[in-house]
Amino acid sequence: MGAILARRLLLAIALYLLSLPWLKIVGALLLLWIGIKLVRNEEEESEVSSSGSLWRTAITITARGALAGAGKQLANGRVADQH
Repeated sequence: MGAILARRLLLAIALYLLSLPWLKIVGALLLLWIGIKLVRNEEEESEVSSSGSLWRTAITITARGALAGAGKQLANGRVADQH
């Protein structure tokens, strides 16, 4: 029951955020910046270092999962807004 309420709340927030045109521009600029940063990192040879902690790794995975879930809610809100 809590997960359903959380998703509905996130969907309502996503619909509100999608109604703000300046936020779409900010998002596009952030995606462009991330893309440029990724291309530069591929050109440079950098060594991958370990995080050194199982807990830090678990927190990173959890945070990325939460962000992916938020992204899905934004996409669902956009699709629902179009129909």
